[in-house]
Formats: sequence, C-alpha cells, structure tokens
Amino acid sequence: MSPGRAAAVTGAVVLAAWTVLGWRLAGSGDSAPTVVEAASTVGFVGLPYVVAAMILAHRVVRAARGPDLPARVVAVATAGRPRGVDWGAALRAELAHIDGRAGRWRFAAGCVEAALVGGSGRLARATAVPVFVVFAVLTFAGSRFMLAGQRVGLLAGIYLVALAVGAVAAAVGWAGRSFRAGLVSGATALAAGLAGVVAVAAIEAVTWYQRAGVWIIDGDVPAGGIASPGAAVTDAVVGMTSFGLLFALPFPVLGAALGAAAAGAAAAVRRRVSAGSPSG
Repeated sequence: MSPGRAAAVTGAVVLAAWTVLGWRLAGSGDSAPTVVEAASTVGFVGLPYVVAAMILAHRVVRAARGPDLPARVVAVATAGRPRGVDWGAALRAELAHIDGRAGRWRFAAGCVEAALVGGSGRLARATAVPVFVVFAVLTFAGSRFMLAGQRVGLLAGIYLVALAVGAVAAAVGWAGRSFRAGLVSGATALAAGLAGVVAVAAIEAVTWYQRAGVWIIDGDVPAGGIASPGAAVTDAVVGMTSFGLLFALPFPVLGAALGAAAAGAAAAVRRRVSAGSPSG
C-alpha cells in the first residue's frame, strides 16, 4: 500500500469512528442528539485526530521498507533523524547480516530502545521539568482568577494545553528539522504539562470546595452538594486528565509535522536562492 493510500484509508476509518463517537457524545445529555451537535464534536475534537492519524500512517508506511517485519521496524525506528542518517543506515546494514527470526527481533527491539532513549529523547526529558513548572503556575493563576470571578472552571482553558503542546512540538520540529524530534518533545511536553495541571488542580479543588462548594473543572454545583474534599479531588484528577488527553493527544503529531514541514520549506527556499545567486 502506498503512503498516500494508507493515509486516506486511515483517515476514513478514524473519521468514521469519530462520527459514531460524536453522535454518542452529543446524545449523552437529557435531550436527543442533533446533527449540529454531533458535527461540532467531530469538527472540534475529532478532526485533529483524523489529520494526526493520516500524518502518522503516511510517515510509517513511507519509512517501513525492508524484506521482513523486523527490518521494517528498524527502518521506522531510525527514520526522521536528519543528524543520524548514517547511524540508521549502519543499523539497517547490520540487521541484514543477522540470521534467524529471534535474533532479528532482538536487534530490532534494541534499535527501538536506542531511538527512544537517545538524541531527541534526551532533549525532551531536559525540558520536562520546566514545562511541568510553567503549566503548574498557569493552572494555579487561572484557578485563583476564576475563583474570584465567574467560576467557569479550569476546563474552559483545557484547549490551551493542546495548543501549547502543539507549539512546543512545532518549535522543536522546526529547530531540529525533524518530525521525530518534534513528536518526542511534544509528547513529553503533553505528559509533563498535563501532570502539572492535574497536580495543581487536585490541590485547588479543595479550595474551590471549601470556598464555593463547586467542582473545579466546570464550576457546577451538584444537586446534593460535594460529599467531601476527596470527592472534589477525584473529580479534578479524573476530569482534567481525561479531558486533557482527549483534546491534546493529537497535537504533538500536528505540531511536529507543521514544524518539520516549515523547516523543510525554508531550507528549500534557501537552496533555490543560493542556486540562483551569481558566483563570485
């Protein structure tokens, strides 16, 4: 299957799944679902998943070249490393001299581990703590601002987490001219940032419970009241984690693709300008 066809098929499958899910989510309330509600859910939440799935399918199929599955795994694991092209070629050449299915799979697993631990993985881990701190501080500030004002809840700003994660992935993908670097950094930023949000939200949920008696995620007052501080904390942890992942999960892929594409376009422009310049 060609990369383009793989992307189209994957996108169609994910879109169909989100169409069904969007209809179910739209009908989760007291009223019957409407086409507009389902379409808005698919467009606002599902469409990023469709595009991200198409990007991943295209890149994986394009990179997966080899005589068997271990060779394709190594090819995918070593793809997208502009500063490690020789390393990837050396690994693929070494695999070609390994006989036996078990030995080839062990080698492929080692290549995957090395690809995840080294290079862009080290950069991503180095930025995890600063990202955690920034998201935690912003969550605390947003919590206190909302508590003193309209009390709409932290869920109102959850899409900002997705955009910030996408921005990190795009910046790293552009700077490193690598989709892989952007993807790894974006995924790490998502994990670290969401951890910062959830950690602070869990603590602040008790403050919202004590001062206003409302849920921190949406500012709603439950009919029977909040049973205990523990219930407020559980709602904050489960709600912010689930909605954070729901909205932000595709954005490391989208940001990395955008950053790498922008870097590639800029490099192509520079090459054309250099080729058109008169030689001294």
